[in-house]
Amino acid sequence: MITCIPELLTPEETARLRALSKNADYESGTATAGKRIHDIKNNLQMKDGSVGQQEVHQVLGVALQRNPLFQSVALPKVIFPPTLSRYSDGMTYGSHVDAAIMGNMRVDISITVFLNEPDSYEGGALILESGAGEQLVKLPPGHAVVYPTGVFHRVSPVTHGERLAAVTWIQSAVRNAEQRAVLHDLRTAIDQLDDEETIPLLVKTHANLLRMWTDI
Repeated sequence: MITCIPELLTPEETARLRALSKNADYESGTATAGKRIHDIKNNLQMKDGSVGQQEVHQVLGVALQRNPLFQSVALPKVIFPPTLSRYSDGMTYGSHVDAAIMGNMRVDISITVFLNEPDSYEGGALILESGAGEQLVKLPPGHAVVYPTGVFHRVSPVTHGERLAAVTWIQSAVRNAEQRAVLHDLRTAIDQLDDEETIPLLVKTHANLLRMWTDI
């Protein structure tokens, strides 16, 4: 399920990550690219151990933990340490799927958090491919998009300006994407209902499905 999450970061948090990005050490994105995508990945990413890295982890970690939409959609079990990603003129990332395993965690969900104004750079859209066609995503700063890691996606070439984003990956407590979607829909229905007789039954159903499907 592809879900846009508005205002994941506050304006102050977004500004702080942009400030941290100015003093960060970067390396070529190919440093973490497998040989199959080495030739199609042309970006810069925050170097491990860079100044500000721990604060990036903290800011995004707090934001993800407190956001009810993200929690409902992702049902996170493990969140991989976030990193900052930069694209300047001519940089791009061809069509790919993210790694299935990172470190010692299974990766189910990818998330991109946009950090600068969409009109401050040309190109640089995140393009998600599906059977229904391509979905172009280029969101305001602080907004995010969550999508299954196994979906083909790419970043279109930046032709002017700079695209700055934070990215990370999630192992969900519920491995199956369709089951996560059912649980999210049910949670949404519970939150929108005003029926004291029906809500407890739906809460029970949600809890029982979560118990059946949770992988912890």
